[in-house]
Amino acid sequence: MLDPVISKTEEKLELLSSNKFIRELAEARGHAISDWVSSMEGSRIEGETK
Repeated sequence: MLDPVISKTEEKLELLSSNKFIRELAEARGHAISDWVSSMEGSRIEGETK
């Protein structure tokens, strides 16, 4: 038998995954984080070359 915490987490994940709006929000958040990381990395590289 699975740990009750894992079971509860799986239930929540399934519920959130079935909601299109929540999935789109999570995807947009992921893209925003990726863009920010890329921007910070670009700034770091630019700062090192000056």
